[in-house]
Amino acid sequence: MKKISINHIYYFALSICFALSSILLTGCSDSENERAVMWKFQNFEKVTYNFIQKTEINPILGLFSGFGITNVATGKLEIIPTSDQKADIALTDLNMGEMADLLTQNFTKENGKLPEMFVKGLKNNGTIEGEISEAMQLLYTGLLPIPTKDLKIGESIKMPIQMPMNAFGSKIIAKGHQNITLKSIEKNLYKFENDILIDEFDDKKDAEQKHQIKGKGEYIFDIEKGYFTKAEVEMKLKMKISDLQQGNNKNVVPDSIQNKLPFKMDFGNMEMNFISTVSLNLEKAE
Repeated sequence: MKKISINHIYYFALSICFALSSILLTGCSDSENERAVMWKFQNFEKVTYNFIQKTEINPILGLFSGFGITNVATGKLEIIPTSDQKADIALTDLNMGEMADLLTQNFTKENGKLPEMFVKGLKNNGTIEGEISEAMQLLYTGLLPIPTKDLKIGESIKMPIQMPMNAFGSKIIAKGHQNITLKSIEKNLYKFENDILIDEFDDKKDAEQKHQIKGKGEYIFDIEKGYFTKAEVEMKLKMKISDLQQGNNKNVVPDSIQNKLPFKMDFGNMEMNFISTVSLNLEKAE
């Protein structure tokens, strides 16, 4: 029966949070040539964003309510056009933060290097027509969504999303929707808000426990230049540690530790908040 350590919990949270931080690049359209909000790859050779992801894991109430883990990862997200209709995406210069040693162990391949994080074939309507690296699949889910049609101020559109997750070795697909609203227009800058709900899981256990991942994002798109100038999305998940346990043993404290304690310590019933906030700020366009 598999025990779960705080390292496992953090890795699970990070895998969710990369996915959470994600929803990056979804959308399609039936009138693409007339749409205002589309990537204009012909306008630049490369767009570089400063990437920041803050991950927080906090117990809810109880003895450990003051205990929490916070990690900040940074890097550069680059959009590199390959034609007027397509571009590639790369996440480079990634610094995993204070948890770097743990995260490097979990994310490195056999050769000891971090896996490449890239997307091939981003179309100007926001859809993907190409290869997505396995590591990047956890990141391409909700950060730069392009609505499937032009909106008026106050108008919204509901779009389906899906998110790959790694729950301690079990790869599952979570599905839901995002509701994108055009909040304001200032000259050529369109400001959007996005409400995200992911509540459909192909994993029976997750489906029975009715887990929900909720998120909210804000984005600014320059329709003249044809790219996002700013984006931020926060995703939240609440669940018990025992929900992550494989098998029937709900107490995740190892027997070697539990036998030395004068009382039963049951972390399994502890509820945790997992929060991921990803921000992209335009550094430069070339």
